[in-house]
Amino acid sequence: MPAIPGEETMLDPPARNENKLSPIRFRSSPAHTLGVEMEISLIDKLTRGLAPKAGEILKDLDPAWAKPELFQTIIEVITGVCDDTTAVRQDLLPKLKRLQEVAAKHEVGLTCTGTHPMAQWHEYPITDDPRYLELVEK
Repeated sequence: MPAIPGEETMLDPPARNENKLSPIRFRSSPAHTLGVEMEISLIDKLTRGLAPKAGEILKDLDPAWAKPELFQTIIEVITGVCDDTTAVRQDLLPKLKRLQEVAAKHEVGLTCTGTHPMAQWHEYPITDDPRYLELVEK
């Protein structure tokens, strides 16, 4: 279903086994734009394992662009609405530099990966957010 510019649309995938999550609301835009969300894993510099320090690190970052993720070992960095990839780069680079500076103060390195090779998901704390808690319970 095409969106009307400025009209709110919802992404509401079909329910599976009655385990339906809350819908996610999106706003359409009048022109083609893009935004980027990067999920950055926090790595203990000594052990090279995941470091559940997102809560500590996020205290020193701007919540407009640095967000908690499902696991406390990940921080999401987001761009604003960008017109092209040059704008994405200009938006992301200072944010990533700031994240790297703050993480270094906590003895944490950063990496972008789908999964950590040594991680067992059930060993890491979940971010205390109703949507994440609902997701894990289902």
